Amino acid sequence: MSSDFFLHIGPHKTASTFIQKTLFNNKDILAKNEKTYFEMPDQGDWGHHKLADSLRHNNDDLFQGIIKRTQKTIGDLIISSENFDSISLSQIKKLYSSFDFNSPRIIYYKRSAKELLLSTWQENIKHGETYSWRYYLSENLMRPFNSNVLNGGQIIEKYESVFGSDSISIIDFHSAMKQKYGIMTEFLKVLGENPHDYSIYEKKVNQSLSFIDVEILRTLNMLSIRQGIAPRHELRDKYLLFLSQPKINCEYYELREILNNSLEPFTLSDSFTIDFFEKNFHSKFKKYFVNSASYFNQDSLIYQLPSEDWHLSKDSIRLLCWLYRELCPKNQNI
Repeated sequence: MSSDFFLHIGPHKTASTFIQKTLFNNKDILAKNEKTYFEMPDQGDWGHHKLADSLRHNNDDLFQGIIKRTQKTIGDLIISSENFDSISLSQIKKLYSSFDFNSPRIIYYKRSAKELLLSTWQENIKHGETYSWRYYLSENLMRPFNSNVLNGGQIIEKYESVFGSDSISIIDFHSAMKQKYGIMTEFLKVLGENPHDYSIYEKKVNQSLSFIDVEILRTLNMLSIRQGIAPRHELRDKYLLFLSQPKINCEYYELREILNNSLEPFTLSDSFTIDFFEKNFHSKFKKYFVNSASYFNQDSLIYQLPSEDWHLSKDSIRLLCWLYRELCPKNQNI
């Protein structure tokens, strides 16, 4: 069993996939240094989302099966999934009691809430959600203490109460981004590794879609649900495959033109609520930062976003239905 235990808990939209892929690609170098980036035959991707999700969904058989596999590893164990940021206190306690380790280390990346809000909304749409950006923003601002995006401190507090205050390492996302390979460099330093020993490639592995593409996908998700089909990530994958075609029908560009003409400036300006939680996080957890903490009162962020009712016109409906049939030809009831 591992002597030390490193648990990377995200959150989402802080280059977690890039970190996981880099660790996976360098697992042989880690092994030489007596560290194991845990790998399962049926993992399916670079992160350990099945382990996190087995806790989230109380799938004890899957959880215990994974734990048994980790007990066969040699040296320090490294686990990573951004889904660990949403497990409950009781589930964290279960995770803690399932491992035998000397020095646990919880790794968390802190990113500005203003940026994280929009990025997280986009990611949720990519996984099948249908709510608009304005609705998502208002839900977070009306219930800020329940929001993992605004109130990331509640995540740290839960892990701190179970693993202990000495276990927490927070990496400032913005400071890390200012140096080449900084996101991965800071992570490897927490592991006690020399970053120069590792192969790190800067190519993005989970690139964000444009606002227009996210909005098209959001309305496609709505159409899918009307057909009684939960879209999840499958519809996103079909849409991305459609975009990769060498030749795309003119109807698609007609749809984009409608969206382009509907764009409106949206300003995410200074907010007492956002600023309160940002200041509180940096004040309360400053001692856990392993690099320079870059809290600052950001300037207003201005985005060009589609109007709320762009998809209600006759042409929009016609083109959206056409696109859905192109992506899902078996669903011809629309």
